[in-house]
Amino acid sequence: MISKRDFANVRLAWHWAAGQHNSDLINLMLEALNFYADMRARFVEGAKSYSKLRLTILLISTMTRRNSLIIACGCGVLARIILGSLVDTGERSELATEIKSIGKALEPFSSSADTAFSLLQTGMTLFLQEKYVDTRTYLEQAMQLYEQIDDPFYLADTINFVGLTNPEPEEVLDSYRRSLAIQQHIGDKNGIGWTLSHLARVSYLLHRYADGENYARQAIALQRQRNDRKGLSFSMIVGCLWAFRRGEWEEALEMAEEGLKLAQNLNISFFLKSALANLGLILIITEVDFERGEALCLQVNNEDINYIATATEAYSDALNGLVISNYMRGDAEATQRYFHNIPGSIQHKWGSITLMDRLYSVLSGILVLDMQGKTELALEVTALALTLPDPPGVVPLVWFRNWALIQRLCQRWRQELGDERYEAAWQRGARRDVPATIELLISGLDGAEVAPPPLPVTEPSTVQLTEREQEILGLLAAGLSNREIAAKLVFSLGTVKWYANQIYGKLGVGSRTQAIARARELHILS
Repeated sequence: MISKRDFANVRLAWHWAAGQHNSDLINLMLEALNFYADMRARFVEGAKSYSKLRLTILLISTMTRRNSLIIACGCGVLARIILGSLVDTGERSELATEIKSIGKALEPFSSSADTAFSLLQTGMTLFLQEKYVDTRTYLEQAMQLYEQIDDPFYLADTINFVGLTNPEPEEVLDSYRRSLAIQQHIGDKNGIGWTLSHLARVSYLLHRYADGENYARQAIALQRQRNDRKGLSFSMIVGCLWAFRRGEWEEALEMAEEGLKLAQNLNISFFLKSALANLGLILIITEVDFERGEALCLQVNNEDINYIATATEAYSDALNGLVISNYMRGDAEATQRYFHNIPGSIQHKWGSITLMDRLYSVLSGILVLDMQGKTELALEVTALALTLPDPPGVVPLVWFRNWALIQRLCQRWRQELGDERYEAAWQRGARRDVPATIELLISGLDGAEVAPPPLPVTEPSTVQLTEREQEILGLLAAGLSNREIAAKLVFSLGTVKWYANQIYGKLGVGSRTQAIARARELHILS
């Protein structure tokens, strides 16, 4: 692995070679500089270096056949760096035309390796433009060439990209396994780490959670060993996303915190945006820290970075976080305003958008319905989400079932409607059509006046604290601080805050003092 000091020397040599128009030396360094810029997320620096090569090319007075080949290859590598950074939609849109012209320029040289590389970059560009059929055509051509010239490194790389275009999870899993076997055979540790992360992601989608966690642990261990901050950042973002969707709040919070720290030190804007949205939404949904969560979600939506792809549903996640936080404070206008921005944000999602993705993105509309006084309709949509099957290949909604706010709302709605109306609305909701419900949430919430939600009512008979929550409540009543409780139970401070907020929610209070008093009223504490 090239160190920072080594790279400084390489960079100086690169600029000297460019200044001297030394195409032979440039050719030797083309791929090494590309890999360093990619693995260390030094995209801006790498792009500047290759852009200088372009200028050098224009100044070369004698355009030999060899120089022409090096020029085309250099432009192809520059395209790879721009694609990897995902920082500018306009620049990337122009790349499709430019890369195709590079492919044409390579044709006279009969260089299969360079032609395959050009096809791979074209496929990547089309993928980011969501032209998946065209993407697959170019990538499959690249695969055939890499197989013909026996280039296992780029063959595995291309197989991974083909996997991203395939809507069938089982087939994608097979593609990644094939890629992993090749990378293990040639000892490509960087590639192994990324492929393991992708295997974890698809295993989670297929609900093979034990397999997913096994792949994820291997990926994270390898990435930590290699100090691969870029790969580790991706693993944390993906791991956090799936822990959240499975309702595993503590694990999701820990991974979200580390993912954000990593992303803040990388020059990858779409990683940062995804990490901000992940942590912001989780802090709000778990009620651990509304203020910080809201600030992170606002950062996602206020700092406009011009790109399409994100590693997660960053835009809609951040907007959902803001819907929830404003609902909790009773700001009806802001709640409805942020929700109305969600449909437009869905286009920023990574890859294909499934029906369940759309439902996931608009479930916070339940809170708008509640504010509008449409209690039975809000309950129907909730019942639909809570009774949907959870088959492999579909994004799970376990998080929704574990969401304390929804549990409190169901309690209040039952008290407002009475058992008979509540059960009738629940049965109607369980039979609702999913596409029609999504359409309702996207377009049917305008026009009604909204009012702040009433405080959740919690009757003594409905309060059920877990054994751990009862233990923490006892320590709160004994006067221990959150930090002291964390030390006693060997928890993180964030975990203790999370449990405390769960207790407050179940008791229908907003502070430690109120929680202790309410618990004594209910004879939960002696």
